[in-house]
Amino acid sequence: MSDNNNHNQDEKEVNQPSAKFKRRSKGTSSKNKTAVITGGIMAVGSLLPLLPVQTAYASAIIPAALSVSASYAAAGESVTITVDTTGSDVHLNADSSVRETTYVVVSSPDDSQTISVKLTETDPNSGVFTGSLKLVDVGTVIDSNDLNRTEIRVQNNNQVTVVDSDTHSPTLNPIARTITRKDHVTGTVTLDKNYAVVGETVTITVNDADLITTTPNKTLDVNVASATYAPGIAVTLTEAGNTGVFTGTFTITSGASSAGAIQAVTNLEQVTVTYTDAYKADNTANATSTATMQRKDKKTGVISYERLNVNGQEVIEVSLDDTDLDVNPAVQDSGIVIVSSVDDVAGLTLTLTETGPTTGVFTGRFKPVTTATNESVTPMELKVAAFDNNMFVNYFDTSKANGSAGNVAITLANLQVPAITSITAAEAGASENGAGAGDTLTIAFDIATNQTINTSNVLSKLTLPAERSLGTAPSVSWTGNQTLVVYLDTNAVLYKGDAIAIDQSAGLKNAAGTSAVSEASHSIDEGSFGTNLLGITASDANYNSSTYRHSGQSFDIVFNAPTNKVGGDLATFNKLSTISGHTLGTDGSAEWQNSTTLRVTLGTEATVVVGDTVIYDTTSDSLSDYSRETVAPASLQNVIGG
Repeated sequence: MSDNNNHNQDEKEVNQPSAKFKRRSKGTSSKNKTAVITGGIMAVGSLLPLLPVQTAYASAIIPAALSVSASYAAAGESVTITVDTTGSDVHLNADSSVRETTYVVVSSPDDSQTISVKLTETDPNSGVFTGSLKLVDVGTVIDSNDLNRTEIRVQNNNQVTVVDSDTHSPTLNPIARTITRKDHVTGTVTLDKNYAVVGETVTITVNDADLITTTPNKTLDVNVASATYAPGIAVTLTEAGNTGVFTGTFTITSGASSAGAIQAVTNLEQVTVTYTDAYKADNTANATSTATMQRKDKKTGVISYERLNVNGQEVIEVSLDDTDLDVNPAVQDSGIVIVSSVDDVAGLTLTLTETGPTTGVFTGRFKPVTTATNESVTPMELKVAAFDNNMFVNYFDTSKANGSAGNVAITLANLQVPAITSITAAEAGASENGAGAGDTLTIAFDIATNQTINTSNVLSKLTLPAERSLGTAPSVSWTGNQTLVVYLDTNAVLYKGDAIAIDQSAGLKNAAGTSAVSEASHSIDEGSFGTNLLGITASDANYNSSTYRHSGQSFDIVFNAPTNKVGGDLATFNKLSTISGHTLGTDGSAEWQNSTTLRVTLGTEATVVVGDTVIYDTTSDSLSDYSRETVAPASLQNVIGG
């Protein structure tokens, strides 16, 4: 048999889908052969080297072997194409001193051009020819005139076809192989639980579609390591059919690591499962994915509580410490307790929420009330008819430390939070308007207290209105454990009607110190600091002139003590006048700047001048001292100063 014809360097388009492709090589001669052309290249618009002519033979011929290095390839990956003539009668290796070439034809349903890929002999006399092909996205820009193209467009999951026209095949049919584009995915490894006790089985699942092949029920190994045994153990996973999903199991042991068992000697010790992914979605090779869990020994739940003061009423915050309920480290899990009382045996179901994703501590609140139990409000209300009646919190622990199930319960009493019943002011020093040094405040509570307020902390433990003070160095004494007396000092500023509150930091509770902290507040509602009659100390002009003649000019009436007025209050303008008969004009105003200063703004055609005596008829404005203990005189007057 003779060699193939020499490679024809001319180019030609052929539009024959059923064409049989011909092998080409260079360095061979066919001058003495009778050739019959049986086909051409199939592809519309392709520019390819013409295939050599087919030589007719009368006897059966052994064909060359065509193979591809991978039946599946991701976009961007190269596939090696091989034609092996060493076991055939195809003599492409015509010259044992030259590395010769041949071509295969590659087509894709997603590429308008069929390409001819050149294969080169691996060695001058090997008879084995190889070349590379790369699958690329359909949107990839490729030079259509490039005769040396090795890239072909194809969509994911579609096939490209590689054809070698074996001129020595007895049927004269081309040999074809297919390559399916299958882009890589990033494999995942997951565990069926986040925590496991010693001896408990943990299931590993690896899901990697890259591992779907023609062979089902494959196996792969993952590494399972712990803080105690860092090298880890190999655990074999088995595929479910041909799904790319592999599962296997291991257990936690407190002893030495062995096949299928990883040693973790401490509670909450972390165990890490590592899967080495041959290719991630971005084609990164041999990247690792991990999943973690912890050894967590069973724990008997522990219930505790804290008494809170919410608007003067006791609210109970229940805490449950049970790491068994921390089933998902990514979220705040929940638990349930039953809260009841001697007055409502059925009680209510209280849901507790984990304080953080992995704390294993769960909290929830309820409020004791004398009315019916109500689960529809926040916090839920539990009927407790009287103070000191018992309440119960019950938790059913499905797995205690010893593995058994059972109730965990606590009992607590409904306790009264100290509240203020009255605050009495008393004048004990020099007479002044409002409080002064030596005056006293007597604060009466409704129950006995733990007497935490004293002389050294009273300034920080009693909260006063703005601009009020107990004086420089007040002192206190307790009459029994239910009545607090505060002795005011120099520079005290306080009036009847002012509100006094117990600061939470005082830690004032019932006598036993077991109730919620009191934050009681009450106004000074009894007694008196003593008051002086209100009077005007000055009437200061706000205009530097001896006369008032223009609308908008003003003067301030200043009182000798705070009044019952606040900034923004309006006085009755037509109740202001002058002794001289000069007028304040029309459409003027009188507005309180604060509790001691009234600003009078003149209206049009005002005739008042500096030196006039202004008269204020207070009856229409119900003017009194700040604490409203003493009504101001019906008429107050003062000379307007310049």
